[in-house]
Amino acid sequence: MRSGAHHRRLSVFAGGWTLEAAEAICADQRLPTAHILDLLASLVDRSLVVAEGQETIARYRLLETLREFGAEHLHSAEEADSVRDRHLEWYLALAERGNAALHGPEQTRWITVMESEHDNLRAALRWSLDNGTSDRALALATACAYFWEIRGHRYRTEARRWLDETLGAASERLDPKLRARALYWGGTFAAEQFEFSRAETLLQHDLSLCEQARDVPAALELVAEMLAAHQPRSSARLFGLADSLRESLGLPLPPVDRGAYTAALTQVRAAVDAESFDAAWSDGRHLNLDQALELVAADQIESKVESPIWAALTPREREVVTLIGRGNTRCAWSGVPVK
Repeated sequence: MRSGAHHRRLSVFAGGWTLEAAEAICADQRLPTAHILDLLASLVDRSLVVAEGQETIARYRLLETLREFGAEHLHSAEEADSVRDRHLEWYLALAERGNAALHGPEQTRWITVMESEHDNLRAALRWSLDNGTSDRALALATACAYFWEIRGHRYRTEARRWLDETLGAASERLDPKLRARALYWGGTFAAEQFEFSRAETLLQHDLSLCEQARDVPAALELVAEMLAAHQPRSSARLFGLADSLRESLGLPLPPVDRGAYTAALTQVRAAVDAESFDAAWSDGRHLNLDQALELVAADQIESKVESPIWAALTPREREVVTLIGRGNTRCAWSGVPVK
């Protein structure tokens, strides 16, 4: 049973695989990881799997007719979804590691890795879109984008097709930072193919998202400043969340805001002991926006319209703060949907 299960599960791979990938994707409680290598060696000995030695990491592949046969049995065994889900998660993680490494000294090695795994990346993208996990598909397409850019014209048309399809399928609750990155790459590839009207549309949406994303940490800091005197622990949590957002977005605190920011933090620190402040700040850094809204009620924002802080806000800042106070993060941090 183990050999048969291994054979049919290997059919999930497109264009070959490594031992590490097979262990991560094919193993489960019925087929332990420790058995994968021996089963793979047995399939190689029986000429059912071809081993292709490369410089440091061996790759394996099924003959196409055997792969098609295995795929039929995988579906019949009613385990196709779980195996393909593991395949998707493995290759999403690989693409994200590759995207980071392509910006560093290991770029050459990771270009080779991404090229070797490109058929698997395509298969994972298609499965994610067809299976309704479109946000994962957009994350994967975005993680592949820099590799596609490095490879130039070879993948440019395909890159645009994947990005357009995944952007169109993505849910409304998609992380706006991810949507912004996807829009940036979609616009970049369109411009490189001289489709400037499409590029302008995508990049304008990207700019809108980025501008609105910048508003959110600033708005959270303003709310935290308003709550500093009356709810210091909630204030500390919101300051922690804003700090985390600034870090992830690469947005430093503007010099013009540092005076009020420092004064409010000093007030909060004076109201609670150091341990409580540190705990609240840490909690805030691990909050998402929806959780943060539980700390901020609409009447807490609107009751302070006479405060000096509120009076100093621009109309846009008041809009974002009020929307956050009312729990309307989609309006405070959203973009016009791309058709």
